[in-house]
Amino acid sequence: MGARYRGFYPHRALKEQETTVGVPDFFLERVDTGSCDILDLKLPDAPLVVRQGTSHPGFGSEVGKALDQVLDYCEYFEDKANTAWFEAEYGLRVHKPHSAVLIGSGEGVPGEDLVRHR
Repeated sequence: MGARYRGFYPHRALKEQETTVGVPDFFLERVDTGSCDILDLKLPDAPLVVRQGTSHPGFGSEVGKALDQVLDYCEYFEDKANTAWFEAEYGLRVHKPHSAVLIGSGEGVPGEDLVRHR
């Protein structure tokens, strides 16, 4: 976890009106603020960078889906009612969270393509 986080909490459901709208893989509690960031894990075999013929390399579709997912999680916490419910339900504070996705291995991707998309 390193010095940045003091706790991690797996699979806390995000709900709106008793309906689950998402389940991030981990909430990471920050040392400096006590607020949580979001980490989502994806499969190591997801293609990170793809090339269509001779065109420029771009992110694979799984990367785009994963980014959309964590952005949805962050947007959930823009609603004060959701934030209040989550804190009351789990005892965790989430305020303007940072989010990250751990996906793919980079194996088989040329180094210059990885550096370009870092």
